Amino acid sequence: MKFILLSLLLSTICFAYGPKDINLNDFKYRRYVTPQLTSISQDFITLIMLINPELNDLKPIFSKFRSLHSQLLIADTKCSAKSIERCEKSLNEAKELTNQILSHLKTPPSLIDKENFTTEDIMISNDHFHKLKNEIYAFYLDLDNFIFLKDSQIQNVKSYKGYSYFPTQSKKLFSSFFNYIFVSSDNRFRDEFISFWNEFYTTTIFHILKGGGQKIFLKKLNELNVRLNILNIVLTKRNHKISKPTATLLKVIHRRWNNVLKVTIRK
Repeated sequence: MKFILLSLLLSTICFAYGPKDINLNDFKYRRYVTPQLTSISQDFITLIMLINPELNDLKPIFSKFRSLHSQLLIADTKCSAKSIERCEKSLNEAKELTNQILSHLKTPPSLIDKENFTTEDIMISNDHFHKLKNEIYAFYLDLDNFIFLKDSQIQNVKSYKGYSYFPTQSKKLFSSFFNYIFVSSDNRFRDEFISFWNEFYTTTIFHILKGGGQKIFLKKLNELNVRLNILNIVLTKRNHKISKPTATLLKVIHRRWNNVLKVTIRK
């Protein structure tokens, strides 16, 4: 297995795409690349849930965290640092989203009968769950208090650094949520899920699709290509059983990425 991965890395380095290989304009990037990257990121969440069906009830939290981060970015970038009123809608929506996230975290999922999972794994997972829940609840209280602060009081609150505190903190909580998902995941694929999160998902969601655009996409193209291909190898080339829906989804993800390369690379 290590030999296969090393061969993939070496072949990718030897045949890495350079500036002369790129043939991507703004229209093709917006029309074809962006939707495929969005879909691959969503497929990754579905993939985690297919391999870890015990966590399926937590799936709505992923989209809620992304919406939460977006609402708080609106408050940070478009609202005056001294005027709560101008941000009332975004802040209240963020508060409601945080409350909805908490509603999905009432009790930890049962992992007693989970395959490829030890008693120690269960204890670690439960510890992460309760820590995550407490962190999100503390964030909810911070946000609730902030909304009701008077304008004259905002600058006197030492724990806040204006609106920027909240999108930054929501991003940290999103990472903590993923960390909980990973420690609760099938041992066979945990490390690869973490690598894909760090090197593909976060790059796509927080950098490429959140304003970095085509420039960052092209800069990270070879890294994204390596990580997606390794994900496919780890889940399909080892002697591990995966369900038919999981295998089908992996083919879909790979096909989406090939479509990205087709419109990006010069023929």
